Amino acid sequence: MKVCGKCKENRPDLCFVKKIGYKDGLDWKCKGCNTELMKIWRIKNPEKAHTLSRRSTLNSNHGIKLEVYVELLKQQKGKCKICFTKNPGGMGAFHVDHDHKTKEVRGLLCHRCNLGLGYFKDDCKIMISAVDYVKNARTGVKCKSRKRGGGGMT
Repeated sequence: MKVCGKCKENRPDLCFVKKIGYKDGLDWKCKGCNTELMKIWRIKNPEKAHTLSRRSTLNSNHGIKLEVYVELLKQQKGKCKICFTKNPGGMGAFHVDHDHKTKEVRGLLCHRCNLGLGYFKDDCKIMISAVDYVKNARTGVKCKSRKRGGGGMT
């Protein structure tokens, strides 16, 4: 049991984050109080909070540092490596694309291109087939322009 330095309540040890360097190995404030303080800090420091969040996400999801991401974006001139748009779409940041077998980063992609690769399962045969389809497939059937609540084929 430990008394929280903020709310002053006596709480079980599992209510505190483990901290190396503290005499008892536990943070001075309970997890609940820490959450409240972090919310306030994020509101007061939105840019720092965003940077820390981005840094943490890049590290935990891809094992890369924010500086590496920024350098890749600079090398790509702030554009998607596939379609060259400057608009990342989605949540507002370019996606880190990587080879799922080798784990090597291939580049940064906009939301749509990242989804496209995912839907094609990173399979070059499927992608080549899709390119061939878009270039050559014709049925002779014309579509009416689609409007909300209507449309169809003739």
